[in-house]
Parts: sequence; C-alpha cells; structure tokens
Amino acid sequence: LEWLHSPKTVMGSDRGVISYYCLGWIYAAKRPYPLIWHNGGTTGHKTMVAFVPQAGIGLVVLSNLITTLPEALAFRFYDLYFGNPPQDWSREALAKHREAASKPKIPPPPSPPAPPLPWDRYAGTYANTVYGRALVAAEKEGLVLTVGPGKARLPLRHYDRDNFLGVWPEMGDGNEFKATFRIGGGGKAHTLVLGWDGETEFARMLEKP
Repeated sequence: LEWLHSPKTVMGSDRGVISYYCLGWIYAAKRPYPLIWHNGGTTGHKTMVAFVPQAGIGLVVLSNLITTLPEALAFRFYDLYFGNPPQDWSREALAKHREAASKPKIPPPPSPPAPPLPWDRYAGTYANTVYGRALVAAEKEGLVLTVGPGKARLPLRHYDRDNFLGVWPEMGDGNEFKATFRIGGGGKAHTLVLGWDGETEFARMLEKP
C-alpha cells in the first residue's frame, strides 16, 4: 500500500500544496499529513474516497449528481479535523462548476444541418450488455429514448443528419449527450451510439417475423 500511495508523477501545485499521481491514487502534500484521495464518476453518480494513514482516518462521499461537491466536503473535513485555516471549498467548487457549465461541451451543428431520415428509420429496440434495452420511439414531437428500469424518457433533439442530442432529466447542468444512429444497407439504423460514458453502443434487436 505504501508503494501504491507514494508519489510517482508531479501533477502541479495549488496554494502551495503540491499534488502527485501515484498508482491509482492522488497524493496531496497537505499539512500536517498528506491526504491520499481519488474521485470517480459515471452517468449520474460521483464518488470521493480520501484518507490520512498517519491519523487513521478515512472518508467516503457519495453523490447522485456529477458535481465537485464530494471533493469540497472531503477537503473541508480535512481542514476542520486538523484545525487548518477555514477555506470555502464549496464556493470555489461552485464557481468552477458554473464556469465549466457555461462552455458548450458539444459544438454547434453545421449551418444548415443535414435533414434526418424519416423517424421510422431510427425507431426500434436496441440492446447493450451492460445497460440493457433502449427503446427509440417516433412520437409527434420527434424521437424519444426510453432507458433503464425506471423507464426514463429522454427526448432526442435533432443535431445533424443521423445525430441527435439528449438530456438526462434531473441531473443538473451540463449533462447533454450525443446520440448517433449508424445506418445499414437497408436504410435503417442498426446501431445506436450514446455518448454518456465515452461511446456506448446499443445494437438493434432483430424484429420478430
């Protein structure tokens, strides 16, 4: 564990505190003891794990949003526990979050965008071994993607040709994702690629005769 937690690569300095990357962990040279930590996240979930081996303390913060609040809480706990000067980690994290959210993650579509195919060319049931089934239905307002055990409905807004944009409901700002249909020789989509964890492919399920 000491080998995993020991500094390997310099990451930079913030307010005089140098951070290093270890083997799967981050080493922050805080006072009075270094803080070993790492975060992680996926669609709609965020985790922060931090501990101070010399003091025998550890902290796990779980969130059901992609936010920097877990890190802010962990750093605040560290300061309170060791009596360090107070610092408003939450305010600083919120300012960075708003700055990032104000910058579009997806570039604007070409002008004018290429028109989509008829909606029925995209509609169907798609499947992924991890996420299960995804239903794409053609409704009056356009395409609607239904996913998950809770049957979350995500309207897909046309972007350019076979590319659409969707937003996860109740997940905060900056959660827009790209949905791309790959068209086969028969003029119908055979694959749906959702850009929520990198690029996640859903293959069209064969229709029963």
